[in-house]
Amino acid sequence: MATAIALLELLAPFAGRDELAERILEFEKAFHSTPKEPRTPEQRNAAVERLVGLDAPAVAAAVTQGWELCADDLARILAERQQIGTRMAGLIEGQEFGERTLPWERMDEFNALKARSRTLAQEEEGLHEVEVALGRVIEHMQSEASLEWLVDNVLGAKRPALSLRLSVATKAGRLGAKFAARLAKALARAKEPEEVVVMLAGLSACDRAAQSYAPTVIGLLAHADANVREQAAAALARLASTAGIEPLVVRLERETGHTRRRMAIALEILTGRNLGDSAGAWKAWFTKEGARYVAGEVELGTGHSRLAAAQSVPEAMRDESRYAPSFYGIPQDGHAVVYVIDCSGSMVLSTSAPRYADGQPVDAGRGSRIEATKAALIEVLGKLGKGDRFDIVCFNDVVRAYSPKMLAAAPDEVRRAQDWVASLGASNSTNIHDALQEAFRLAGRGAHDRYYESAVDTIFLLTDGTPTTNDGQLDSTDRILAAARVWNPQRHVVIHTIGIGRELNASFLHQIAEEHGGRCVQH
Repeated sequence: MATAIALLELLAPFAGRDELAERILEFEKAFHSTPKEPRTPEQRNAAVERLVGLDAPAVAAAVTQGWELCADDLARILAERQQIGTRMAGLIEGQEFGERTLPWERMDEFNALKARSRTLAQEEEGLHEVEVALGRVIEHMQSEASLEWLVDNVLGAKRPALSLRLSVATKAGRLGAKFAARLAKALARAKEPEEVVVMLAGLSACDRAAQSYAPTVIGLLAHADANVREQAAAALARLASTAGIEPLVVRLERETGHTRRRMAIALEILTGRNLGDSAGAWKAWFTKEGARYVAGEVELGTGHSRLAAAQSVPEAMRDESRYAPSFYGIPQDGHAVVYVIDCSGSMVLSTSAPRYADGQPVDAGRGSRIEATKAALIEVLGKLGKGDRFDIVCFNDVVRAYSPKMLAAAPDEVRRAQDWVASLGASNSTNIHDALQEAFRLAGRGAHDRYYESAVDTIFLLTDGTPTTNDGQLDSTDRILAAARVWNPQRHVVIHTIGIGRELNASFLHQIAEEHGGRCVQH
């Protein structure tokens, strides 16, 4: 591994005597996992403690190596859990809902796979905590030598995990002018979208100290990758450059869906004006008042976006034709949508008057939550337009996708999907974590913590319960929130949440929607 070689080279001058070298070597020995001596996340967290308070290029190299090891392990876990999920779904095919009467050999295998998946999930959560601990070591570094090593060896390399590169870029950017020029040079050289978004994150963190580099950022508003365009718009809002106003107004007219909304959010923050995402309104405003803003007569970059905070967009600030159809009252303004639908046992309850008998939900038949959800989903599928793409993920203890990949919303395909939705039932638990993970697999995220040009722009998560693991135990909402941040590091995919009933964790649904640019409604 290149980082390991770099670490040995950095430690060579201190070998044998220096306390710094000793502590780093102790970390490496305690952190590195082998088949004979595997390290648990708890052991790795303890190893990271040996680096706390240290600030040198060799420490930066050690942290980078540790992060890469975590990323490799997380990729392995992701692959194994996906294989397990596929096998579990195959074992219970035809018995997803209601009582399962599998032969004992298949039931034993099914339960063993459940247990293995749960073990892997716990390991995954622990490794995320290790990454957070490593990130804190970087955050506390102050020496220019350490930061220079990270910028040269992490930002300029393709192997390090995206989360590590974003962490380093943001840290360097917070130092302002000291690293702004280097980040801008790297941005000018960057060719792949992943490299570009990392450097944009760094320049954004520079705030006004990187204002002179606004022309480079403006050029990226026309990039082929929508995520790059969105990040460029967000950076212009942070740089507070007068040069960014007109290009954003012009670009707004050419965008659609979530990218258009994010361009408008950047304009609201940059100018302090709340005009929604109506290109006409912004064009009229710029014609009338733009000259004063471009001339620097108005302070820029201090606004708050009402559009970003809105649960719905006021009629005066939107074009209704772009916001239809809606799902449970949330406008569907994306064009590549995954509907993640709860099919757990409590979904048989009445939508208006839920009842329990002996602690078990009473099936309300046609008046149940699952029937209402199916009807709403069938309706919105029928309103998908030409050029839209979609898929559906249903979940209880096991996760099932309608299709292994996103589908064009052709009439025949939509009808087949509607028939599949009509056949869904409800039973067992509420495995939200794995359902969202499957939705992001459909988005094309591939290996853990790597950049991807998403095949999905919107996820609707509908549930009536508190998250559980695949074996019915209460799940950690913090774990799901942390995982979603990894799956969606640039918040390119919008997650809307729909809560049914009053027995759910409403604060969790609100938080996940808020963190990923979506809206939350409760019925």
